[in-house]
Amino acid sequence: MNGSLVRWASLGALLFVVAGCASGPGEGGTGGGGGHPGGGAVGSGGQAGKPGTGGGGGFAGAAGGAAGLGSGGSADSAGTTGGGGAAGTQATGGAAGAQAAAGAAGSSAGASGTGGVAGAAGNAGGAGAGAGAAAGTTGGAGAGGAGGAAVVPGCDSVCDTDEVCTQGICRGPTSRWPTLGGDVHHSGFNANETGTPPLSPAWTAPLAVNASMASSGGLWPVVSDGTRVYVAENGYFDAMTRMWALDPSNGHTLWQYNFGNVSDLGQPTVDRGHVYVAQVNNTPGTYMYSFVASTGKPLWSLPINAQWDHLWAPLVTPAGYLYFDGGSYGGFYGLRASDGTQIFFNGGFAQWDSWSPTFLGGKIYTYVNGYLMTNDPLTNAVLQTVSVQVPYKGTPYSMNAAPVSDGQKIYLVAPPSLVAYLPGKTTPEWTASGAYAGMPAVANGVVYAISGGQLRANDAATGSILWTFAADSVLTFPPVVAGRFVYAASSKNVYAFDTAAQQMVWSTTPGGWLSIAGGKVYVAQANGTLAAYALTPGTP
Repeated sequence: MNGSLVRWASLGALLFVVAGCASGPGEGGTGGGGGHPGGGAVGSGGQAGKPGTGGGGGFAGAAGGAAGLGSGGSADSAGTTGGGGAAGTQATGGAAGAQAAAGAAGSSAGASGTGGVAGAAGNAGGAGAGAGAAAGTTGGAGAGGAGGAAVVPGCDSVCDTDEVCTQGICRGPTSRWPTLGGDVHHSGFNANETGTPPLSPAWTAPLAVNASMASSGGLWPVVSDGTRVYVAENGYFDAMTRMWALDPSNGHTLWQYNFGNVSDLGQPTVDRGHVYVAQVNNTPGTYMYSFVASTGKPLWSLPINAQWDHLWAPLVTPAGYLYFDGGSYGGFYGLRASDGTQIFFNGGFAQWDSWSPTFLGGKIYTYVNGYLMTNDPLTNAVLQTVSVQVPYKGTPYSMNAAPVSDGQKIYLVAPPSLVAYLPGKTTPEWTASGAYAGMPAVANGVVYAISGGQLRANDAATGSILWTFAADSVLTFPPVVAGRFVYAASSKNVYAFDTAAQQMVWSTTPGGWLSIAGGKVYVAQANGTLAAYALTPGTP
């Protein structure tokens, strides 16, 4: 609830719910246990695999069946039975150990899987009992799928074949921005972007420009999969509430979807060929959607509880699960991303909106009403609760933030302070005093945050202040970083700041939510216009 717990309005549009089916499992055989997510037990509830087939088919690719029998051969334990064959010998059901039929080596998980959601577990590219890949042994039929993405053991992201995992995030040649803050850590850092200032206007798209938009909030931040950019309307009972896919080269609309007269849309996230976004009303009338990114066709929708909330970006993990804020009186949802199956709802969260969960080291972190909570991604268990600031001193009932990480620490604003925690610790590593608000970014050993409307740089190791850039002194939106340049914005202006020279090197107007992808800085403005500015090609 933003400002008040309940917003009353009359809904004048019929809600259309499109219930689709997930993409079918990828090629690679009919074996693969794993049934329900999780389950590290042998076989994970699956059968041993049919003779001569292997890998494929199972549900919990990255999390289920650590022993992973049932994928046509044994996984990391060479002494167990692999689909009817004795360990280490050629059996009718498939070879055991490293010889499992159709099972690529763990290091190449994701090489196959043609029909499923790329890299997603469960009905996706035959992830199956190939979760054994986490141990570096037989990887089942592969957790791949469309686009050639793969789950890298120990990585918080799903990497393309030409990428490497560094501190939990994929690094490579493709400059993308798939979710709030650019990655599952919400770091605000695009390490793959090589463009630099000066910037030049590329195009503008007046998407949601109408009389009502002046007071309804305009556009949410852009997300990009490297092929298209996606943006959703941040409105309030507009006659049309839409989401668009645009060509990043010229801003032309490739497709759009009209949700009708609804309270709001949430921030979108794009992952492995699908766009996830919430349509927000009261209960009933609120849904989480999955769209095919290339066509805009709804794949599935799930009714969820809400009270006219502002829902920030959902989180998608490498295992193929979707997590987000929700509930009529606060809460936290977990879904299977491939088909929208609900795996849990935790109603034990305070009634605050405008937050997004963070994925780090195999766990989900949430920051709500001053509490930092560590959550198990499958069991719905809260593993740890840290009282960062109780009572919370930020905007009532709206966090307007997410936990931010560089793969090592977690950085939070507890107004008026900026704090850093190590995962699992209950006391902060450091606290920086000031007038901090909103959501920080972190890159190259520096935390960038808004303090008193100005951009401030703090040392990520100690919290000490390195420098402050005043700008127009009304900066609001989360900063974003590429190379040595940090970009910050108010509703009036956008600035590029060279952290090496410690000086402003570019500015324009108006401002808004910032994203960086594919050699461009995108500004999602409050007037409903999306502006793209081209970076100068080069190496930051």
